[in-house]
Amino acid sequence: MNNDLEQRIEALEQRLAVVERLFNIATGHDAGLGQDGAMLEALVVEAPGMSQTGVCRVARNRFGVARSRVVEVLRRGVGKHWRVQAGAYNSLLYFPCEHAPATHSAKGYALTESD
Repeated sequence: MNNDLEQRIEALEQRLAVVERLFNIATGHDAGLGQDGAMLEALVVEAPGMSQTGVCRVARNRFGVARSRVVEVLRRGVGKHWRVQAGAYNSLLYFPCEHAPATHSAKGYALTESD
């Protein structure tokens, strides 16, 4: 009887974990966003004007973060932690944010024309 109850509780805990993951995905909640954002903000401050590819490479080499995660965090941080300029050959260049109003493009990036 006691073993059966423990198995049922374990099954309910597993179902609850699945529901929590689905809820977090549906609401856009990202527990690691703050930590990853701070890490990338430090990189952008350290090397202003670094391209998205450069940020991805440095983040992977220094912190072991996947490219897809870096791109996701970079997109979410535009206008909050950094600003983006269009660079040569369709590159995106990241600069520390001065907390000025940004111009948004159709893709959701805050873009300013480079000189």
